[in-house]
Amino acid sequence: ALVYFEKASVLYEAFEVWERYVGCLNEMGGQFLRKGAYEEAMDYLNQALDTGRAWWGEQHPEVATSYFRLGSVYQNKGDYDQAIAYFNKALIIRQAALGEQHPHVASCYNNLGQAYGEKGDNDQEIDFYNKSLSIRLVTQGAQHPEVATNYNNLGTAYNSKGDHDQAIA
Repeated sequence: ALVYFEKASVLYEAFEVWERYVGCLNEMGGQFLRKGAYEEAMDYLNQALDTGRAWWGEQHPEVATSYFRLGSVYQNKGDYDQAIAYFNKALIIRQAALGEQHPHVASCYNNLGQAYGEKGDNDQEIDFYNKSLSIRLVTQGAQHPEVATNYNNLGTAYNSKGDHDQAIA
């Protein structure tokens, strides 16, 4: 996939189709993230972020995607404070651009929950998972796999907190 995103990004840049160019950079960063190649991921994602902010400012969904994926890189590297900062930036942009009741907003809440959980802050973790779940139930329905993920995350968080009764409620 990287080869095709690279070819597309060269053409989009040459023709100044910036939204698709930044989208390709975000996709390439995402590919490296999934492979565990965090430095390469950060290079593409920072380039996407810089280009997106230069063309549209902060309040654009592709800029939010760059922040979100950078947050994922930092989370995978164990830098949870930096991950939280980036997830919060993505959240603010997505709320403004897409509204509160959107699956991308739910994803921000979910990832914030994960990062807080990794830091050992189970109360924040649970709060964010509940926010994510509420949105996903409305936007994706009770039978969606992402809803199952939220339920699983909540069970794990309550177990980590030592609230075993709530974990099995």
